[in-house]
Amino acid sequence: MKALVISSSFPYPIDLGRKVVMTGYLEFLCSELGPENVIYATADTDCVEPPMGFRVVQLPIAHAFRRMASVA
Repeated sequence: MKALVISSSFPYPIDLGRKVVMTGYLEFLCSELGPENVIYATADTDCVEPPMGFRVVQLPIAHAFRRMASVA
């Protein structure tokens, strides 16, 4: 079994409460499924190598106008 986690921000470095929660969730998934079976997709451009070894996929960020139009 594989797990895909999609988030708008990267959980490292752990400096906010929501990052603490996301890191705990990722640690749980890696311990249960193995880090090779966890994929973290994010739109954040400030990614570092995760300490648990799961795969990180950076999603392309659409142009600001296109994002505003999709919200409207």
